[in-house]
Amino acid sequence: MEPVTVGWSHDQKYKIETKAGSSLLRVSPADSYARKQEEFIQVARLNEESGAFPSAVDHGVSPDGKDCFVRYEWIEGTEALAVFPSLTDEQQLQHGVNAGKLLRVIHDLPQTKVVDSYAIISAKMTVRRQQMKDLNLEFPGYETMLDFLERHLPLLKCAATTFQHGDFHLDNMLIDSEGRLRIIDFNRSNLGDPLEDFNQMFTFSRRDSIPFARGQLVGYFGDTVPDSFYPHALCYILMNGAFGMVWSHQFGEKEIAVQHELIAQIMSDFDELERVRPAWLDLV
Repeated sequence: MEPVTVGWSHDQKYKIETKAGSSLLRVSPADSYARKQEEFIQVARLNEESGAFPSAVDHGVSPDGKDCFVRYEWIEGTEALAVFPSLTDEQQLQHGVNAGKLLRVIHDLPQTKVVDSYAIISAKMTVRRQQMKDLNLEFPGYETMLDFLERHLPLLKCAATTFQHGDFHLDNMLIDSEGRLRIIDFNRSNLGDPLEDFNQMFTFSRRDSIPFARGQLVGYFGDTVPDSFYPHALCYILMNGAFGMVWSHQFGEKEIAVQHELIAQIMSDFDELERVRPAWLDLV
């Protein structure tokens, strides 16, 4: 059993080798079991739809009742971010198309539970605004972001409820030995608004590969992206852009600087929020 130390998760992670093959074991406090069980069940359902996701092996609670675990197939592959510099723009775009199709598979799993995304995000916004004020973290452009959110957040009242990956970007993708894109790390998965899953595409994936980000939209929507998509998705981009300062503050000046860079990128892409469709989509 070999410890796995990459990633931001607080889970204890291990690579396990058995005669049956390799697997990834994630260990969490027992009070996380209901969420982990839901994650496991949803990923097992995805296994019936596509081989691009890690196979769900088993889950349970430790004998002493203090921890819970989920175990998935260990996917052999190379981190997508390490492969992309050697790919052409067209190859990166095609991986984006595949990613968009796979995200659609995730979101198309039928769900019975209904989540009120508008109520959840509105409550979160109230708390985060107070934290920003208390910690004196406001920055140039912050009020512009708040104004946009106050005007457009009602779009979330019409949001569907789907399974969300929760962290869908190139850092959580592998390229396997046959050159196929594989999706990993459902640790932040949940039920909620499917458009929240595009936040990382407009920030992290866009930063690393604009062709990939373009392709993800094509793979998910086809040739026509609904006009309502952009202002709706932008609400989540701004929630994480503006209020991500609260998270960054916990980790010191380096992460605060990274967050400021992300904010600058968002404001540039959306022309100080004078547009809802990012400028990089217009680049040839």
